[in-house]
Amino acid sequence: MRVIASSRDFAPTVLPGLAAPAAGRGIVDVMLVVGVLMLFCLSGYALEFFGIPYVSAGGSILSKLHPSLYVFSAALIVAVLAHPDPLGYGGGLIARRLGAVALIVASAIVFVIMARLKPTLFAAFLVDSIAAAGVIVLVLADTPPRVRLLLARLLHIVVATNCALAIVEVTTGWRLFPFGVGDQQMVWDYRATALFGHPLDGALAVGVYTVILITTRDVPGLASWLRIPLILLAMASMPAIGGRTSFGIVYAVAAVAAGIGVWRFLAGGRVTPLTAMVAALGVPVAAAMVLVAIEAGMLDNFIGRFQSDSGSASARLELFALFRDFGLQEWFVGYDVGQLRTQVRVQGLESGIENAWAQHLLLFGLPLSLMLWCALAAFLWEIVHECGRQAILPVLFLLVINTSSVGIAGKTTMLVLPVSIILILLGGGFRPQAVASQPLGRSPARA
Repeated sequence: MRVIASSRDFAPTVLPGLAAPAAGRGIVDVMLVVGVLMLFCLSGYALEFFGIPYVSAGGSILSKLHPSLYVFSAALIVAVLAHPDPLGYGGGLIARRLGAVALIVASAIVFVIMARLKPTLFAAFLVDSIAAAGVIVLVLADTPPRVRLLLARLLHIVVATNCALAIVEVTTGWRLFPFGVGDQQMVWDYRATALFGHPLDGALAVGVYTVILITTRDVPGLASWLRIPLILLAMASMPAIGGRTSFGIVYAVAAVAAGIGVWRFLAGGRVTPLTAMVAALGVPVAAAMVLVAIEAGMLDNFIGRFQSDSGSASARLELFALFRDFGLQEWFVGYDVGQLRTQVRVQGLESGIENAWAQHLLLFGLPLSLMLWCALAAFLWEIVHECGRQAILPVLFLLVINTSSVGIAGKTTMLVLPVSIILILLGGGFRPQAVASQPLGRSPARA
């Protein structure tokens, strides 16, 4: 099989009278699609269910990295080595994606230093939670439009399936995968895990996806008549998933967007018949479903989380007491792991340190944290530059959630999943008008 590592450079010469072959990277694109499906469909709980000690203690160190990372890394290596000019292509890729490279390098530096200074600190989460996002950006950099369209269509299907599963799990009490690891399963927690795993990870991923659908005019791979139903499905699943901050952001964005739409309509703006029909049918049905859910008590647990959060909100303020004993040494290299655990227990932070940036400071110290944050800022700026202003709100969304949770200071997908969604739907020089002939839910003849 011939592998074309880039769809841009070294384009084959097309003879007169012959059609140009469809751009593609062969096995690289196949590995990319497989990696994306693994990333979104195999959560940490799913891997544990299948016998891979990804989250739990024990097992090979290789089992502590997500399988999708191996696939993405292999795809990147093949893409570079199979190019007619590997050194030139590799150097050009680095130059075009300096933010992603900086994030990978910064994560590696922190990992090496922490492994030397704090052997008991399990810093491998830096690879899965942070560096993996940089690898994905590099692999997606030269993805052909047709493959991006395929990824977008698969993403719509996977997110819709996750949302439907979340509603089913909360409604029936059945779970696709257990919520927890081994004998530490949280059977008392009603929140759905579905495909995306931990509720906070799932709520952020679904939230970013929903915000993009609400705020972006042209969403690749999605027919216009499916947009509102998918938005309503995602919003209906948010209480089942249970992320309160994500829920608040999504519903606030939806309310503002609806208000702007109504104002434009009253001001004489045009509304397509299809949009009017879908809204006229979808909104009343959604309102009726909400009333039925409230009457049936299906939202009681979610509403109860706002009434009593078990001290989670206050813990986000109390965690700053951990800095009271921060001396000069701690500012440089952070707390000793055992000392930090003791401080957390003394302060009564049962929920842990629910602020990624504070935990970085406490674990790594100021110099390494600043280096990591600068690399992350360059990475996110690069994404916004690549995807346009439509990416600003989703990026702010993921930053807010990481500020109110463990986020990228733990083994989560709170950077990898949102970044993948943003890049697939908004990035890579993707031109909807060039490939929108086959959106999800629309036949080519109607495009």
